[in-house]
Amino acid sequence: MDFEENNLDEIEGLSQRGRTLSIVDLINANTIDIEMSAFCLYAISNGASFLTSARPGNAGKTTLMACLLTFLTPGVRIVTTSSPSVITEINNALNGKKTDKLCILCHEIGSGHWYGYLWGKYVGQLFNLMNYGCRIASCIHADTIDEIYGTLVSRELGVSESDFNQLDLIL
Repeated sequence: MDFEENNLDEIEGLSQRGRTLSIVDLINANTIDIEMSAFCLYAISNGASFLTSARPGNAGKTTLMACLLTFLTPGVRIVTTSSPSVITEINNALNGKKTDKLCILCHEIGSGHWYGYLWGKYVGQLFNLMNYGCRIASCIHADTIDEIYGTLVSRELGVSESDFNQLDLIL
């Protein structure tokens, strides 16, 4: 399987409803408007890292994230944090070199032991990968920028302020 097919599988793996909703579906559902969709397309196709956020479960964080991942340009490979060791493996593979061909997908920044979830020091390591040109995409349970910042830039997760400030989009 080539990595473009792998990307589609990774995006489809986020679906909780049987299929990934398109941007048109999300516009029609008033989840996102046309202007914001266009901005996200521009930003993500030009290398943006992003988080989707909302406090309650089932608010559409993962659905929106899956849709936005379809805005990645051809040639960018999605790598899911299937376990924390993936972050270490990517760091070792990069060996200090930069790449703009990787998007690291963390299904959720959360303390659960589910596939694609990260917590603890690995979240800080995930964010640090932006210093090497990697894009990151994830979801988090939070309603405000202050809440997101307070969770991420903490001793427990270890995201530095400068790494937090590299996020391009928080939706």
